[in-house]
Amino acid sequence: MANTFKFGNKNWAVKKDSVLAYNDENNNFKPLPFDFTRDSIATYVDSDGLIKTAVQGEARIDYLDNANGHLLLEPARTNLLPYSNDFTNGAYSKTRCTVTSNQAISPDGTQNADLMTATGDDARLEDTVGTAGQSTSMSLYVKSATGSDVDGQIDFSGANIVTFTATNEWQRIDTTLTTLTIIPRLRVRITNDGDSLYIFGGQVEYGSYPTSYIPTEGEIKTRVADACNGAGNSEVFNDSEGVLFAEISALANDLTYRSISINGYISLFYNNVSNTIVGNSTGGALIIEQLSDITSFNKIAFKYKANDFALWVNGVELGTDTSGTTSNSLITLNYDNGSGGSKWYGSTKQIQYFDTALTDAELAALTT
Repeated sequence: MANTFKFGNKNWAVKKDSVLAYNDENNNFKPLPFDFTRDSIATYVDSDGLIKTAVQGEARIDYLDNANGHLLLEPARTNLLPYSNDFTNGAYSKTRCTVTSNQAISPDGTQNADLMTATGDDARLEDTVGTAGQSTSMSLYVKSATGSDVDGQIDFSGANIVTFTATNEWQRIDTTLTTLTIIPRLRVRITNDGDSLYIFGGQVEYGSYPTSYIPTEGEIKTRVADACNGAGNSEVFNDSEGVLFAEISALANDLTYRSISINGYISLFYNNVSNTIVGNSTGGALIIEQLSDITSFNKIAFKYKANDFALWVNGVELGTDTSGTTSNSLITLNYDNGSGGSKWYGSTKQIQYFDTALTDAELAALTT
């Protein structure tokens, strides 16, 4: 068994325009970088739990709810709020509330969180942005400013209401507008007179799920899509047999195709069926299986060998295919289908490649 490619698994090496994987066969580490592009800044959560900014062309290793870190790849999104963190601005209408700027340490570690105080029941802060007709997601960081729990809501003019209880810890609250006749807006409510919240990082974006925070300062801003491709070489991959392993989670169960592949010939991908994973070889093998939740991290391995294909997930063999052949010219690992389509957007804790077909016992151990 030769493990000829390793990526992640708590071992991260990021520099501008690339992120490294390693070949440690015979204890000889050889850099095998992915080419990385993103023509804008982007935010992520660092190992201390703080929101940080990655420069243009710098991959993001995100530690949100994860002590080991994961590579975060996201599609392009635009924050439609021109003042994402200045809630005193006149763009926001205020009903039965006051807002005071820079009153607390925010999730980015600086004193730039605003204070919203209710001067009556059902206090409201809101800004209408964008146009109707598209699925839209809204998000906002909230924290109690009273020392005890504070009840509130975020919603789109009464649609897609999410009720929250703010505590002494920062929480990101989000909701998605599904009534497409309503013009998008951010609206946050405090239920009871006299209660107060610290608020930070408002975001309204077209899309069926929220993405990482996009700061704005007077105009809307776009985070360009991440792209990560081209790791490895012909010496790493075996055309005849092998195992592609990934510990991954999707950003959402949104029924879009997202693929990790070796030249598009050997691939793992989510398809347009809810919570479905596919192991595929263009030589004819196709294994389609249902997962409980693709937005949670799953350990997935696809074994390929002529007339001997198998898909393992979280320690269990879910499917096999005893027909089909293998593919030629396996050269590079890509976060797409090998030709630029079905781009992978999600989180990766690790990827490994083995240049032999592992045994069932080895595959069970690998994916457990």
